[in-house]
Amino acid sequence: MPTLAFRFLAGRYHATPWGNHVNEGHVEWPPSPWRILRALLCTGFTKLGWREDDIPGGAREIVEKLATTLPSYQLPTQVNTAHTRHYMPVRGKTARVLDAFIRLSPDDPLLVHWPAELSAHALDVLKNLCTNMGYLGRAEAWVDASVVDYDALASNCTPTPEGAPPNPGGEQFTLLAPIAQQTYRKWREEAVAHDLQTSTEIAGKKLSKKAAANVDGRYPTDLVDCLLARTGWLHKHKWSQPPGSRYVVYTRPLAALAPKPQPRPHQKAPQTKPNPTFGLLTLHSDTSQAEVLPLLYECLPLAERLHSKIVKTLGEQSSETLTGQTKDREKSTGDHGHIHYLPLPDTRSGRTQVNRVLLYAPRGFSQTDRHVLRQLDRIHYIPGRRGNDYDRKRKTEGGRDPGALFVTPAGFGERETLQQAIGIDDTNRFAGKGAVWTSFTPYVAAHYLKCKNVERELQKLVEQELRWRGIETAVRVEVLDARASDFLGFVRRRMKDRQSKKSTTPRPPNTTPWSLRLHFAEEVEGPVALGYASHFGLGLFVAEVE
Repeated sequence: MPTLAFRFLAGRYHATPWGNHVNEGHVEWPPSPWRILRALLCTGFTKLGWREDDIPGGAREIVEKLATTLPSYQLPTQVNTAHTRHYMPVRGKTARVLDAFIRLSPDDPLLVHWPAELSAHALDVLKNLCTNMGYLGRAEAWVDASVVDYDALASNCTPTPEGAPPNPGGEQFTLLAPIAQQTYRKWREEAVAHDLQTSTEIAGKKLSKKAAANVDGRYPTDLVDCLLARTGWLHKHKWSQPPGSRYVVYTRPLAALAPKPQPRPHQKAPQTKPNPTFGLLTLHSDTSQAEVLPLLYECLPLAERLHSKIVKTLGEQSSETLTGQTKDREKSTGDHGHIHYLPLPDTRSGRTQVNRVLLYAPRGFSQTDRHVLRQLDRIHYIPGRRGNDYDRKRKTEGGRDPGALFVTPAGFGERETLQQAIGIDDTNRFAGKGAVWTSFTPYVAAHYLKCKNVERELQKLVEQELRWRGIETAVRVEVLDARASDFLGFVRRRMKDRQSKKSTTPRPPNTTPWSLRLHFAEEVEGPVALGYASHFGLGLFVAEVE
């Protein structure tokens, strides 16, 4: 008793039931016995070189034996219906075509069992046909067919006996199946005799041999010829149903083709990403020689102009990260977690010009902060002029602002993204790790220094500021020659508010520039900025990388 296993490799089975239009969206499930036998014969002609006038005897035995019984099916468990829509050119216009199909797993086979005995030769022919079968149904329903041995088939789709009451746990449907060979021959003889008699009565005389042959040719000679009948031949002879076929009532599990509820994937709790602590601004001008780009010596007024523009853009919103003030407009104290403006110079032009500004906030830039910073487009800045020129009425040259400095927010991220944004060398210098850090911009003490022992006072101030910034590592402060570093040319004092005529921030007690080298007991992660106006570019240190 042969049992066929069909595995649909693409996870799809396409087949339209006989008598239905493709746009009705119906799928023949499971495949009818008529379709399976036709697929076996088609494989013999396309893959094994059969001819219609020379069909192997084993193939005829397969058809005759399997047509005498009705198969039972073991349907896969996870089956869903689906369809796609296509717009195809039909007779000079575009028509919508539905392509309905069954979705199933390639690892869950469809088993079809016939309670019929085949000879060894016919069984070998059947195995050869299954091995060479490429598809079942339409050509896109790729299949891997084989003959398997199942002693106890768990059939869940079986033919319904005539007169049996409906099964409350299943649903009934019809499949197209062949009739037995002897039954077809008897039916054919009766049908041909009836047609000859009817044609003779209509003609009123005995039919000619040609007319009688036409009547006889309307009926295939045997069951194999019925299965080989083409659609065009059926239309020509006005067959609404293939000769030698019948509709059989089957019963399958209730709602076998209904969509199955799919288990919802485990939804992880939304993980909020930490706010980025770094940002990058690029500066450029519309002049050919880039005269507007500020020099490194003017990093303090440049940072003030950027800060003023950001606070103005912020408006009535409050941001302790961007302003350094709480919601009550009080000065933020403690961890120096608000924004730092750290200049990144470009020495390729022969002058130490600042073309990038690294933004650093240990507290992190929130989404609102990033939105405000992305609105930066330009500031008014004229190199060499100080704060009393900030509020001066701008003069235009040919409709162009000579002090326009364009600002472009390049992005936000963490230390790892800096290597792509500013380069690995600058990253290691400003935001890398190191045990020795040297002044890059002058350190200006925020408190009075006693003249008796300046180095000891600097040691205390640096240790205190490092503790405020969360760096508890022991440090030794080495004082270098500030004149050798050319720190005397730096702007080292913030400007006054000309409208209120008072200082916006406490002024330093002394603007003496210091060049320091910090020796830590272990590596410290940057950026390291200390002293007066350390949030505006002064007191910036770089790591000495070997």
